[in-house]
Amino acid sequence: MTQPRILIVEDEFVVAKELQMILTMSGYSADTAASGEKAIQSIGRNRPDLVLMDIMIQGELDGIDLAHYLNTHYQIPVIYLTAYTDKKTLERAKLTEPYGYLVKPFKEKDVYTMIEISLFKAQKLEVLPSTSEPPDIVEDVMAQVSQKIELFGAGALKQQLEQTAELIASDLERLLYVKANGPHIEIHWDRSQNPVVEQTVSFQWIKQLYVPQVLLQIHRSYVIHPARGLYIKKKNIRDSELWLREHTDPPQILPVGRNFLAALREKNPHWFAPV
Repeated sequence: MTQPRILIVEDEFVVAKELQMILTMSGYSADTAASGEKAIQSIGRNRPDLVLMDIMIQGELDGIDLAHYLNTHYQIPVIYLTAYTDKKTLERAKLTEPYGYLVKPFKEKDVYTMIEISLFKAQKLEVLPSTSEPPDIVEDVMAQVSQKIELFGAGALKQQLEQTAELIASDLERLLYVKANGPHIEIHWDRSQNPVVEQTVSFQWIKQLYVPQVLLQIHRSYVIHPARGLYIKKKNIRDSELWLREHTDPPQILPVGRNFLAALREKNPHWFAPV
């Protein structure tokens, strides 16, 4: 039987080595990473079965940010290691749906028990059939868009809009976002050999045809497929950013306009983690 592989994300050297020793003696294969960025590199090389994650780690990503990333890209179970049990931190952490918490200082038997329960739970979830399928809205939406485009009559604009509509309809589920690029637009796709396609129609036409029926505006220059939103966090005192749910590494992050924050919070409150 293959040893379960555990990644320890902990920036306190002594704690990381103590955990690595405990796991090795318990029959696991254990690696360590001292930051979120190093953890992502490690996971790319050797995908673990489970991650023990300190919430407060060095680097651009804290443990909760990294857990969001793992949920989106890998669906790897996470157990939080923390000495921080204040309400706001726990509320943020709960949004990532961790498999459990280990509060420092922890006991060896508690570590082993939590890992075994989490691995068992993850194995059970892997064999459960999916009961939810994304709704097929493409046909209804494109029928409405086509009706609007028909009102333009013949001409170059109508042809350009029809071409863009056909492109979007071809694989709406893989659409990440549309970005204004001067007088044109860029359509960004997930998991594509041609991830960025430029179209010679204005961003204003995209908003008029697709917002709010299909796409969601988050910034004066960006609209996204709503299903791609993962969570919004503060970049600094003035600015916010939206992390996307997709399959690229590193994850894509888009700016969020301040004028759109209130509407986004009302429509998608689960995107906003308490801070």
